[in-house]
Amino acid sequence: MKNIFLFIFLFACLQIFPASAREYLSQASDTVVFPVGCEGREITVAVNDTICLSGTLTIPADGQKSHPAVVIISGTGQQDRDGTFGPHRPFCRIAAYLAVQGVAVLRTDDRGTGRSTGVYAEATTRDFADDALLMVAALKRQPGIDPQRIGLLGHSEGGAAVMMAAKNSSDVAFVITLAGLSTDGLTALKLQNNGLIRAARHQNDTWKEANIAFLEQLFGWVAAVPAGQRLEESVKAEYYAWLKQQPDTLLKILNLKHREDIYISRYLQVADTRWYREMMAYEPADYVPFVRVPVLAFYGEKDVMVPAAENSDHLERLLKQGGNTCYRIVNMPGLNHMMQHCIYGTPDEYVSLEEDIAPEVLGRIGEWLKERYK
Repeated sequence: MKNIFLFIFLFACLQIFPASAREYLSQASDTVVFPVGCEGREITVAVNDTICLSGTLTIPADGQKSHPAVVIISGTGQQDRDGTFGPHRPFCRIAAYLAVQGVAVLRTDDRGTGRSTGVYAEATTRDFADDALLMVAALKRQPGIDPQRIGLLGHSEGGAAVMMAAKNSSDVAFVITLAGLSTDGLTALKLQNNGLIRAARHQNDTWKEANIAFLEQLFGWVAAVPAGQRLEESVKAEYYAWLKQQPDTLLKILNLKHREDIYISRYLQVADTRWYREMMAYEPADYVPFVRVPVLAFYGEKDVMVPAAENSDHLERLLKQGGNTCYRIVNMPGLNHMMQHCIYGTPDEYVSLEEDIAPEVLGRIGEWLKERYK
């Protein structure tokens, strides 16, 4: 699994997360088993003349003529339809579980991944929201699907995408988010990097505070540049002016000594992309208060990528602001960003944890859907 802004943090330091946790955790992932008779349809959804999304629609084998359905929208970074990372396939696991509950699931390969075409790096969160609505429209035409009971499930950045989609269409019957981004983009950037830095188990407080302070300044310089204006001139001017005022001791702590130019150049290569600029400017208040359908949101209390406290509180405020009273927000003890039980919550242990996704998350999703749509 990839992270929204992790690259800039990892570029600033090396090997801060040791592999010691792996000594205590199995790398095996259970085989995902679908119910006997469950149908898996290959579905294609045309975005335009050059982009076509390919996925699997799982239809329960319960004898019902019409089923509620869920469309899964992934988080940041290219993923296949199963949400594969290491041995884990969480989206496949969700589909198999919901099939038992009588709920159909559509999961697709991201743009430019697997059987889907297109260039992933050219897309933004808004594009992913549009893709989600195209998938909903495609499901409405499928036999065995109730067109009035189609909802969206988004993970991480996908949580923001499904809120965008739900605001813009009356075809979305409900929204489920897993570690869904619910703060503005700049705050998300700061929270994520602060969480990762503070979780660095073999770095001292001086190193941590220095990196947090520097990165917050850097992100502030980027955020101050108006949309549509290139970053390089303005951000480099701020950066080099700042460098002149810093002692060598600080530059060594930040791993900037003798690599000042390469650091900022590599960062700007990513920061000046359309996706990054739009993500930094993301404002959930433009979307969440306008989502009037039922919402179920999960956050992991050990998530260092999308921290539970800040995101769950902000999501609830925005839903209340819009008058939505049909929501449930659950902060899950012991779970990380991938909704797995974990030790530290840091990305280095995701692959070696035993679970694809915590069973209690699946259970709560199934119960919630049964209460409303069965």
